[in-house]
Amino acid sequence: WNERIVLRLDAYREITNDLLLDITTPPSLGVSAYKENIGKLLNTGVEGTLTAFIIKKDKQSIFWNVMVNAIHNKNEIKEISNPLRTMNEKNDATTGTLQTRPQLRFEEGQSVNAIWAVRSAGIDPSNGKEVYITRSGELTYNWNAADKVIVGDALANISGNLGTQFSYKGLQLSVYGSYQLGGKLYNQTLADRVENADIRYNVDERVLLGRWINPGDVTFFKGLRDINGNTVSTATNATSRFVQTNNFLDLESISLSYIIPNRITAKWSLQNTRVGFQVNNLARISSIQVERGLSYPFARNFTFNLTTAF
Repeated sequence: WNERIVLRLDAYREITNDLLLDITTPPSLGVSAYKENIGKLLNTGVEGTLTAFIIKKDKQSIFWNVMVNAIHNKNEIKEISNPLRTMNEKNDATTGTLQTRPQLRFEEGQSVNAIWAVRSAGIDPSNGKEVYITRSGELTYNWNAADKVIVGDALANISGNLGTQFSYKGLQLSVYGSYQLGGKLYNQTLADRVENADIRYNVDERVLLGRWINPGDVTFFKGLRDINGNTVSTATNATSRFVQTNNFLDLESISLSYIIPNRITAKWSLQNTRVGFQVNNLARISSIQVERGLSYPFARNFTFNLTTAF
């Protein structure tokens, strides 16, 4: 059809030996992370890109194309090093454990993106405490690091990019975005800003309005105090209660540009003059709400540019 549709498909199977990974360390050590050889990793997947020219008129210089890209990837740890086995054992320590976010854990046969936490049966309406599920399937109020299992995988089922570009003579409009379907995310915003929030300072309103208060209350967040008036520990360790499906659609950039005809700019001895305007990170539609920009800067940028040649 005169190259109006272009389709590319790739399949891959890649084994990486001596894979290096950043391992975070306590601030007291003076360094934030160090490189560790985790062993051997297997990646398999498929990737496809479809580009369709809806309008393609060369003589009138009118073009309109739409592009969709999709990736499905799976990884599996084939071998791990002895230092990682030691790290797993330390993370499973049950004495004095405080793990308010999922810890890195690597096991052969599992995904490197697996989220490890203790399974939750929700908040007990009678007393406002969280009920945990042990590895053997029993219910308990006590969080134990040894009961951590895989409760999700951060790797999406499908992710990719999409975009469209329209050109009419010297005018060009481009819109690009990215999407993800099926990945899981530990909602650290809810854990840190609501349940583990320090109530001595300004807090999210859900700290007072969304938590358990009286016997019989069915809530997502545990209570500040139990039925006897005793303070419920605010240190909520890694639990499946905060694992949510991370579907999103990001409108990453919109750009509009116009090439001024040389017959207009020739009187100023200019040529190939282009005026452009671009917006980045314009909008986001997501299945969950999390704070962004805490670990990596997030900003919405507006850019105007003018280029020319003498």
